[in-house]
Amino acid sequence: MVQSYIFLLVTVSSTIWKTSSGLECFSCHSESDRSRCSTHKVVCRDGLEECFFDKTTLQNSAVVYTAGCRSKAVCDLLGNAVGKRDDMSRSRRTSVVCAQCCNTAPKNRIPCNAQLCDDRLTCLSCHSVSDISKCLTQHTVCQGPDEECYLDKTILPNLSTAYNAGCRSKTVCSLLSGAVGKRNVDIQLQRLKKASISCSECCNTQPDRSGGPCNRNLCKLASSVSYDTCGVCDHVSRPSDCTVFQSCQPTEVCKLNQIFSGGRIIHELGCEIKTVCDTLLREHKATHHGKRADHGPLVLCSACCTGKNCNTKGDCKTLIQNQPCFNSTTCG
Repeated sequence: MVQSYIFLLVTVSSTIWKTSSGLECFSCHSESDRSRCSTHKVVCRDGLEECFFDKTTLQNSAVVYTAGCRSKAVCDLLGNAVGKRDDMSRSRRTSVVCAQCCNTAPKNRIPCNAQLCDDRLTCLSCHSVSDISKCLTQHTVCQGPDEECYLDKTILPNLSTAYNAGCRSKTVCSLLSGAVGKRNVDIQLQRLKKASISCSECCNTQPDRSGGPCNRNLCKLASSVSYDTCGVCDHVSRPSDCTVFQSCQPTEVCKLNQIFSGGRIIHELGCEIKTVCDTLLREHKATHHGKRADHGPLVLCSACCTGKNCNTKGDCKTLIQNQPCFNSTTCG
């Protein structure tokens, strides 16, 4: 009897553990008030499902919202269904206005589907920066449907390059589309600085499933910036068990934490800022002892690495031994 009870307890615990390792998403069904979709959460099947958010118009013109977990295969097909009649509910003659999925880990405990199917665009934001990577660390939300995301690449009189990104009215976007290569259409800038716009592009699509605003792909930005793709998972038994991936910012690399919690060793994977990685490397060189995390469990190892999905391909101790130092002042 005791052995049967222990077996049942282990089986139930294992099932709960596997469930908790998936993405956490906001969940609701056919709610007329979007805010009600932010009161409940659900955990997806790890590696099989992603978060989703649907906006649907009913026959009486009412709008309802549905959110939760959805098969990755269905998410891949949804792009062709937006704006078309919902074939599965023809009797109600509903129309899918928006159907989007995401597969990134929660930020500040807010699931990624919180921002899906929002009429307001989220865009990269920067002003007159010479380093294009600085445009990738800040985001802004446009005021409404009359604005789009934009990216400008400008050649200044001293022949240096400056980048601007953010939200811009659709009218200005239309005007600038024919002005690329000409003097800046802004009269004041034309007279005082005589700068030339080498590229000016706009876009009006929501962030992709990795959370990247559409203007990060404008003016061939994607081809000029290197992104590390990393595993992003919480509480997996082995790093190789992580099947959710995300493109990090150029200022970030992959990270792997090995943690002792609840009587077992687990792993957390994600993206980390390079300066934080340098600090972790410095601490590792000073001491090899684990440290207590803010929420209680013991962090046995924290390591960063570079390369595609590198934090899913090795153990933490090996990664920390080979971890690069990005700023020798901190960890050299």
